[in-house]
Amino acid sequence: MNAPRALLVGLLTLQAAIFGCSSGEDGPRKYRVTGEVTFDGAPMPVADILFVPQDTTLASEAGTIQDGKYEAHVTAGLQTVTIQATREVPGQTLRNASGDLISMRESYVPERYNTKSVLSVEIAENNQNKHDFHLTEKPAAN
Repeated sequence: MNAPRALLVGLLTLQAAIFGCSSGEDGPRKYRVTGEVTFDGAPMPVADILFVPQDTTLASEAGTIQDGKYEAHVTAGLQTVTIQATREVPGQTLRNASGDLISMRESYVPERYNTKSVLSVEIAENNQNKHDFHLTEKPAAN
């Protein structure tokens, strides 16, 4: 084998070792999940979304919400969903460890959507999973 070809084979082998193969042999299969997230009717600007499987032997999977949209890759089955986000507190600053003034931030998503989440979804064994979440500051009236 010539040197350039040997180098290419070596790099491809290294890439497979670092990033894994798509054969699914290295763990449970994951499925693409997409959706929209609003807060009080407006697209959520930036937030984190976490899918926590009911099957505790499986790992949780996270995604990022950007301009009200998200995409994640999640194992099939029933998942509890948590959503967390922060925003600047107008007019409030504090000093960081370096002594710089920074804007104070607050978590604004109610605990019923994160630490005590009432959100759940069933992830199907296909890549057509679309789940939207419409969050509100106040609970819906009964």
